[in-house]
Amino acid sequence: MGFLSGLFPSQAEKNFKKGYSKEFHEGNCIQAAHYYQYASYQQHPEATYRLALLYMNGAGVTQNYKMALALAKDAIKLGYLGANRIISELEKQVR
Repeated sequence: MGFLSGLFPSQAEKNFKKGYSKEFHEGNCIQAAHYYQYASYQQHPEATYRLALLYMNGAGVTQNYKMALALAKDAIKLGYLGANRIISELEKQVR
């Protein structure tokens, strides 16, 4: 790998970008959820957060606050601290 590894995006990053494009450029949250799920399995922090938002809002997936909360916490563990902004709202919904 070495110095060239930074020149080529990882598969997780590719899946995240595909999901982002599906969500925001095509308006297809169902396909976005699939790509975010793949990237989340590959431990992509922002994809995990985006997937949490989809579950929180029921966009492209069945609304599931428990799943959204678990994903948001995973995103934080992976380093996406922006997920903190939805934790309290999700905790209220899960109670």
